[in-house]
Amino acid sequence: MNLIWNGNLFAAAVLAIVVAPQFARADSDVKQCPMQNATMQGTYVTSGTGTIPGVGAITTVGLVVYNGDGTGLLISSTTSVNGMSSTSSNVPATFTVNRDCTGQKTIGKNNFNFVITPDGGTIYWIITNAGITISGTGVRHGK
Repeated sequence: MNLIWNGNLFAAAVLAIVVAPQFARADSDVKQCPMQNATMQGTYVTSGTGTIPGVGAITTVGLVVYNGDGTGLLISSTTSVNGMSSTSSNVPATFTVNRDCTGQKTIGKNNFNFVITPDGGTIYWIITNAGITISGTGVRHGK
């Protein structure tokens, strides 16, 4: 054997070890939520906490129905900001679930990024509106 062949074999082995798992991971990520929007379907109990800088703590709890087609409705929610509570009901929602189980949604004036479990049972979300830091979870309790 010569050193060039051994070097090429070594390079090929390194390439296989480093690159192959990335291709496998990327391929498996794409298949996690193949039903995309249909993954997010049913009634979810949602809650979250965070802060509004310069204002104070924020916490929220609510009930949202997602239709599995990119639409939904916030049935009701209660939000407390620095001890002052307010309620909302019948607020339209839109959403997109990507094949890798990430997504974006809008409920009223609030924009979110989220990750949903492949079975659609749990949504981990964060509000992306400027000036608000709040994240939480939605758990499906009916379909």
